[in-house]
Amino acid sequence: MPPEARLPGDSERYLFLPFSRYPEVRWLFFHEPTLSVLKSLLGERFAATPDDSVHLNGFGRWHKDTTSPELDGHTFHYQDDYLIITAAYYLQDNTADYGGGLDIQPGSHRQRNDCFVAQRKERMHKPASGILQKTLFKLTGRGAENADFELPPGDVLSVPSRAGDLVLFDCRINHRATPARQTNIPPEKEKMAVFETYSRDNAYAPATANYSRARKDYTYLRDFSWPADFRARAEAAGINLV
Repeated sequence: MPPEARLPGDSERYLFLPFSRYPEVRWLFFHEPTLSVLKSLLGERFAATPDDSVHLNGFGRWHKDTTSPELDGHTFHYQDDYLIITAAYYLQDNTADYGGGLDIQPGSHRQRNDCFVAQRKERMHKPASGILQKTLFKLTGRGAENADFELPPGDVLSVPSRAGDLVLFDCRINHRATPARQTNIPPEKEKMAVFETYSRDNAYAPATANYSRARKDYTYLRDFSWPADFRARAEAAGINLV
């Protein structure tokens, strides 16, 4: 998207809050097959958080989505009735040469200890390493996926998604973007994905949303509110927008 058309928080590689900001793509949020699957997992009434985004060529390292909240002192993701799911639409095939999808470590969402917390704390005490990683990311658009985050022992599955597939995963699972072997990715092979986060309609939904809204780096959530027409349509569909 050209710079003049971007909204707060957006960049060349990320668009935030697309379902709120761009009504023409809301059909995907209310896509009936997706809602049916989410209801089977989360209940007839479930919640959505303001964590929707579109990523271009995002190749992150191994992590859990709950690592950052835990580093900030939150442990609600260890409660038995907690279930928050990331929904990802991948707009290209996941291939060995160009990536394009998701790698996971099956069963790791049941771990009662997040190994990445200690690794992140250690990295925080190595400012030179952090600067190096940021420089690499700015130059190439990619991080060094395994440079400083070691994956614990266990099997790894690369999800064999195809263009247009929906992939749902527990936010506590160890995962990363499937890395690309090729360094010069042609435009027709660039990776694009649309993400949204859903929860059971319980106390952990607003807790997660409030954590996101309080993050200093999530400037696009300052003074954010769901559009009234979007909220009304979500309410009719049984979705609590938190």
